[in-house]
Amino acid sequence: MRRLTALLLALLLLTGCAAVPFRTEDPVAQTDTEGAGHQIGEDPNEGDGHAFGGDGTDEVRNVAVTVLQETVTVETAAGPEELVHARIVFDGLPETAEELEAVDRTGENGKFVTAALLIAAYKAWTPESDEACAAMMQALMESPSAKSVYTAFTRDFVRERMMQNGKWAYLADAYFDGASPENGYVPDQPLTVTLREYPYAPQLSTIYDTELYVEEIVTEFAGAETERKVSVYEDPADGKWYIFSDSYGGLLADIIEPEA
Repeated sequence: MRRLTALLLALLLLTGCAAVPFRTEDPVAQTDTEGAGHQIGEDPNEGDGHAFGGDGTDEVRNVAVTVLQETVTVETAAGPEELVHARIVFDGLPETAEELEAVDRTGENGKFVTAALLIAAYKAWTPESDEACAAMMQALMESPSAKSVYTAFTRDFVRERMMQNGKWAYLADAYFDGASPENGYVPDQPLTVTLREYPYAPQLSTIYDTELYVEEIVTEFAGAETERKVSVYEDPADGKWYIFSDSYGGLLADIIEPEA
């Protein structure tokens, strides 16, 4: 009888151990395991794992961008020339590099979208944290042909310009349509940036040991009496448009301080 009881207990213990793998897993653990937003090598339970701007969440918003183009004829030193004017309409601004990278920057619209996204990156800059801005600028500047061009100098330069006269609080807003010194640089909704081509042919550059044709994109806004420009190029390796060299600084110059 004792031997039979011992055999029954052993059978029960073996049955209980075999059942463990079939128990329902913690749903929180499943969410962390299946999430697609973490970088390789990052602990999904940590909130500070991203190189720049990571908030530890997996959700990436889909930011819709609409580009409205028109061709206008302008007089230049070489005579009349047809140029493209573009209005880039955001249904919301990207807040992370992942959201920015999800926006299409290919094709003829890409050069305008890239310049507008630089303004969106500047909008994310604050004195308390420049992580998101740094990550977005890195995504906009570093291409297959130009690696490691976003440096500590770039980051320090942006901080220095943003802190001058406290303009970080209104600089990016100034480039959106409807913003002016008189209204405290409060832009219209939806957020829209109006840009145009520079009236000269693209310039060939081999600064990155690759033939790149660099174009200038111009923004006319109420924050200054002169236009502001940023240079962009299409990388032949992936067909995306990128910010060229240090031209990002063209949008960081001083502007008229807001009245309100």
